[in-house]
Amino acid sequence: MRVFALIFLFILGCGGSEEVVDKPPIEKKSVIEQAQLPEPEPDRDEFVILHRNKPVYLAPNDDAPFVQYRTEEDQKAFNEKRREAAEKRAEKQQERYEKEIEREKKRLKRIKDPDDREEYVRKRRDSRARRYIKSIHKQAKRSKEGHPNSRFIVYRILEDQGDWLAVETLSKNEQRDQCYSGGHPGLSQISAKLWVKRKDLSEVTVRREAYQVWRGSEVKLAPGVVVTKSGKRHVAFVDGFQVELKVPEDARSDRFSSRSFFEAPFTDTTFTDIALAEGQLKVSRNQSLPPNPYFDLYVTGTLWVGKKFFASTQTPCAEFTVHAEEAMLEPVGRRGAMRLGGAGDDVIPPWVDRGVTVYTAEGEELGKTTGEQSLGHELKPRGDRRCFEQNVFKAKKKKRRRKKRSKPPKGHTFEICIPANDVSDKPPGP
Repeated sequence: MRVFALIFLFILGCGGSEEVVDKPPIEKKSVIEQAQLPEPEPDRDEFVILHRNKPVYLAPNDDAPFVQYRTEEDQKAFNEKRREAAEKRAEKQQERYEKEIEREKKRLKRIKDPDDREEYVRKRRDSRARRYIKSIHKQAKRSKEGHPNSRFIVYRILEDQGDWLAVETLSKNEQRDQCYSGGHPGLSQISAKLWVKRKDLSEVTVRREAYQVWRGSEVKLAPGVVVTKSGKRHVAFVDGFQVELKVPEDARSDRFSSRSFFEAPFTDTTFTDIALAEGQLKVSRNQSLPPNPYFDLYVTGTLWVGKKFFASTQTPCAEFTVHAEEAMLEPVGRRGAMRLGGAGDDVIPPWVDRGVTVYTAEGEELGKTTGEQSLGHELKPRGDRRCFEQNVFKAKKKKRRRKKRSKPPKGHTFEICIPANDVSDKPPGP
């Protein structure tokens, strides 16, 4: 809605037929005040995003200790195992599907009434769609990759030195204001100064913008969404979706400053399981809106354009307007998508309170704690400081009986040191 401001100028005067009396001349003064210049806006923080597989260093050199979730070689091996498992799973699903179709054909031959046949087919489709969506939710919970929004990490820029950038980790509250809020769980309460290479920065959207995709379908992205080159187009990784679209050059960069989320409100309408499972909600000719185990997809808007019907849904960092039909919508109650975890970790001794300075093993200041932080496995002290092996990613620990403590992968840990007087070995009080 446009707001029009109407400015009325009133000219007030005096007049009459009374006798004119000589009066001293009145000094004329301008009634137009000089326009007040707006106060300059404070410098806004700039942010960069890295995939968690990119190394983040404790100093601006390649030989410095680094933080890295998984190397490129390990990631390729992991992807290959996942691909093989997915192929085996798809083969079994296809076998079950073919057997199920054969049974249905035999059953249909025995149903004479056309209405009963149509109802039977509809129920079978609905049953398959529910089972398919349920299997996707199970796979998401079992996945070792975790929530998609934890695979990219946002940092605040402190200093730009050309090939290297000094960055700062975000607190839990600050992470909630970003599209990717996984962060480093092991540093969740430490505002740490780290170093990243410019070449490792992800390309991101810099403003909230709508992108026309196909015959009226549309995708809106918030600033700070990762996009990667894919031929002549880009793939946006946003809230569990991977959507292909064209992002102009002036709408992307290696850093961003503004933040603008979508409301993603709860409504009483959603898409049918059949529409999601069978790919009926078209974003483009070869893309459709799939089931999303990470975010509940409620219908936030509908629109008729001639004979075409469109429906919209929102996630925190995107809005999708897709080709649909009214029959693809249905009333529904609240659902329970897979949530991003890691926010409610218990503080285990030894621990340190808020506002304490943290140092590297070399004695350089790393940052300050922003809350109560567990310190992990204790190492040898360095002078008057107690030192600890800090597990940055906190990988899931397998239960092993009568076995020694397993060594975390390289890049998951580094040594931090705390003044001994600031470390507490007792559980935090209520």
